Amino acid sequence: MFVKQISVFLENKSGRLAGFTKVLAESSIDIFHITVAETEDYGIVRCVTKDNARAVDALKKAGFSVSVTDLIGVEIGDEAVVQRLIADFVAHGLLPDTFLWRETAFRIAPPLIITDEQIRETAQTIRTCLDRLG
Repeated sequence: MFVKQISVFLENKSGRLAGFTKVLAESSIDIFHITVAETEDYGIVRCVTKDNARAVDALKKAGFSVSVTDLIGVEIGDEAVVQRLIADFVAHGLLPDTFLWRETAFRIAPPLIITDEQIRETAQTIRTCLDRLG
């Protein structure tokens, strides 16, 4: 499954995060998932909303720098199976997580730089772990 994620650049100044959430609140846009990565000078807010297209439009109109990327998740359909897979992935050196608000799906969080060989190795590890489920 693919989900669009919004990334917003914010200066690390008092009130900037509040301004971001205010724009969404005033547009009646709910946030399903949000993370913030910050440094001393700036931050990047990443979120998934109920209506990403409207959120992007409202944020851009309010002067925010916004980009949209795809997140990839794998729907398994069973929370217990996903938890077993995540434990198996960790044991094999992968960085998995449940997929946003869906406890029945997982995603792998790759590093910012990943080689084709690392992608093939990761895919093979995922296949091996899935095959062990029976």
